[in-house]
Amino acid sequence: MSDLLTASNTSSAASPTPRSSTFEREPGVTAIRVEHQMALVSVRFLDNIPAQRLTLLQTLAQARVPVNQVKLLPEGLCFVISENHASACKNLLRDQKGEVSVLGNMALISTIAGAMRDLSGVIARICEALLSASIPNRQVGDAYDAVLCLVPAVDAPRALAALKEQFQLSDEALV
Repeated sequence: MSDLLTASNTSSAASPTPRSSTFEREPGVTAIRVEHQMALVSVRFLDNIPAQRLTLLQTLAQARVPVNQVKLLPEGLCFVISENHASACKNLLRDQKGEVSVLGNMALISTIAGAMRDLSGVIARICEALLSASIPNRQVGDAYDAVLCLVPAVDAPRALAALKEQFQLSDEALV
């Protein structure tokens, strides 16, 4: 499969001049990145009112608390924040009608894969590598070029080693 996108750029209708532009990486896992000092916040609402999720997210946005990996659940929601926002987050959510838990000391591991949407089995291989190394995977998410896994920070070095082995990456791939 080619990593080139060909677009027509015509100077006249009679003579199209194709131009190629490379903007995607080669398909496959190319790098692994770790963000330390992350926390998983879970909110379980006592009343099942969908607007509560919006109110909670708006409250965090107004306080400039960045949230990532948001998962909307039937009973509430969960998301990932930097640990340095954990205290503010707890205080902001104290007024919400629900149960709030913050699981700190986590690491967010991003497995970077160019053209990932055209590949099959990347998430399965990541989960297999972590499971084989007995590393708990608290949350999985994906982006256009990455799979993100939230693991206990203490397990991050072993997770990196397991993923490096699974995808046969060199030390230079650890960014």
